[in-house]
Amino acid sequence: MTNNKLTIGIQGGRGSFNEEAVLMFVKTNNLQNCYIKYLHTSENVLKELSDRTIDKGQFAVHNSLGGVVHESVRAMGKYNFELVADYKMQIEHALMIRTDATIEKIDTVMAHPQVFAQCKTKLAEKYPHLKQIVGEGEFIDHAKIAEHLSQKKLPANVAVMGSQVLAQVYGLSVIETGLQDKKDNFTTFLLVKK
Repeated sequence: MTNNKLTIGIQGGRGSFNEEAVLMFVKTNNLQNCYIKYLHTSENVLKELSDRTIDKGQFAVHNSLGGVVHESVRAMGKYNFELVADYKMQIEHALMIRTDATIEKIDTVMAHPQVFAQCKTKLAEKYPHLKQIVGEGEFIDHAKIAEHLSQKKLPANVAVMGSQVLAQVYGLSVIETGLQDKKDNFTTFLLVKK
């Protein structure tokens, strides 16, 4: 926790849908003096909440296309917490690559399993040749993938999918937006406390 600031730990990193959701919640509720701690996984959020190193935690629990966020459900089973609020946000997925890459050379896309569930049909139609890889640990977060892609810690043949805000934050090129299977694609987020 950071000197009298409300510390909110979130499931994602900079540029993630989780960041967009918490910023929307903070603005809508006119909260002042907040600090966002980027924890990348639901497990990390709930562990830090349990350890009292954050005041509140936020993570995604359900998507209208992809269903239950299994990562969050697994973590929720391990920790005690109280619900503060739940809220929905519309989700639009983009395909992004490094600026020194070309779409013709991309053969792999990395993202959270929910991204692949939400974009299954469109990916099969438009990019059937792309091998889909779900990261492990903090690399389940598409913001962490985007960060490493921009730092050239991942090869140029890899793309990332997620919020197009990632392209702005990490200097990536957007290949295509609106890759979710239906325009009405909403994710429910929980804000929790100890």
